Amino acid sequence: MATVKGCEGVIKINDGSTDQIIGFTTSWTLSETAENNEKKYLGSCDPVVLSSGVTRTLAWEGDYDATDVGQVEQVIDTTKTIRVYPAGNGGGGSDPLFEGEFFIESVEQSGAADDNTVTFSISAKQNGTFTKTNTW
Repeated sequence: MATVKGCEGVIKINDGSTDQIIGFTTSWTLSETAENNEKKYLGSCDPVVLSSGVTRTLAWEGDYDATDVGQVEQVIDTTKTIRVYPAGNGGGGSDPLFEGEFFIESVEQSGAADDNTVTFSISAKQNGTFTKTNTW
């Protein structure tokens, strides 16, 4: 089994023309949840599937840098193409890639009254296509 170190990962966001690497990212999480909405009607005990699908959310955080275009240009209420390369930049063509259209739901910066670095966090929800390639 091939193992991947977390420090090798890269997140890129496309602004419509170019990919911007999100610098100083310390962690990311991709959550996938299956949904199946069923209902039963009088006269039949068999459930009817009203809708089904998968919900995906992507969140990442790191050390805030006001000069990092990838961090600064993220605005809530916008949809962006986001690419997560868990094993690095994907230059070799065989590295895993998670890619999709995501709606930016929240952008946050936070700091404290100590010597720690100001941090950022961004959360997005799938809003369109999504693919996984070369997964483990």
